[in-house]
Amino acid sequence: MVRYITKALGDGYSYDAIEKALRHKQIKSSIIRHHLSSLKSQGHRTKIRYNISQTTSIPWNQQDKMVEMLKHYVQEQERHGFELRDIQDALLHYGHSEDLVHEALVHSF
Repeated sequence: MVRYITKALGDGYSYDAIEKALRHKQIKSSIIRHHLSSLKSQGHRTKIRYNISQTTSIPWNQQDKMVEMLKHYVQEQERHGFELRDIQDALLHYGHSEDLVHEALVHSF
């Protein structure tokens, strides 16, 4: 579970989003709280990156490919129990542009 939580933090998810996803998997709240509390006390935090679109620009012919990749990521994360709002926040924290994230969310249904 520690590996799952640290990976989710590295992917830009908040502790609240991770807790909701773990509850969705029907893991006992006491176990979830124990691991989250332990990682918080060790200083693990949500990874926030600079906006990719501010540091590099994605060529127009690659944007559709990027949207498709993000679309699959959104669908996979939903299967893991994350809510759309939390997935969106994580993608933005990870550095993806609002436009690409919006397109991926719209096209993931």
